[in-house]
This record gives sequence, structure tokens and C-alpha cells, in this order.
Amino acid sequence: MIVFYAQNIETKEKQWMQPENGFLAGTIRNVSEDALRIDDLNGKQLEIKITGETLVRPKVDISVNQMIKVIGIKQTDKTFTAVEIRPWSGCGMMNVDISKGACGNHGGMMRW
Repeated sequence: MIVFYAQNIETKEKQWMQPENGFLAGTIRNVSEDALRIDDLNGKQLEIKITGETLVRPKVDISVNQMIKVIGIKQTDKTFTAVEIRPWSGCGMMNVDISKGACGNHGGMMRW
């Protein structure tokens, strides 16, 4: 019974590799004024578009070689528009409500 339960638990990596559902994670490879280029957890290069409405969690280090999690909208196979950027380590996806921000609240967010 425990074996079946363990097989049904998704890993953090699987949870954050669902771009069609608005969840993406990866390592930053390049930073520009309005975009990030990342290698996702599968090694695929993607451009993350950042707007004035993108919310960036305070503990996020937006620099090369840092891992991040992104909540947003898949535009194409190679582009994703960020609604929110989170550090790789931090609260999980439990109770994620994009309208309320990370971990179900608006506290501590910064606009890009």
C-alpha cells in the first residue's frame, strides 16, 4: 500500500514542469531588461518574458546560474510569459492560487 502511494506522489520537478498548466522551472542562463533565458529541467532553452505586471518574490535571485520557478502562460514551445517568479527553494504548489499570489497571499511580492 505504501508502494502505490509513493508512486502517485509527484516530485517537485514534475510539479514544476507543466508549462501547459502554467508551471515551469529551470536555471537562468541570460538576463535582459524584459526577459530571462532559462534551461528548463529537461535542458530545453526557453525565453521567459517579464512584464510590469510580473510579480517577483523577494528571495528570488535573478542572476545567471540561479534556479527559479515560474507561474505564467505558455505562449509558444519556446516562450513563456511570467505572472510570478519564485526561488527554486520555498513553498510548494499546495494551494497555489494565481489570483492570490504565492502561497495564497500577496505579502512580500515585488513588481518587476
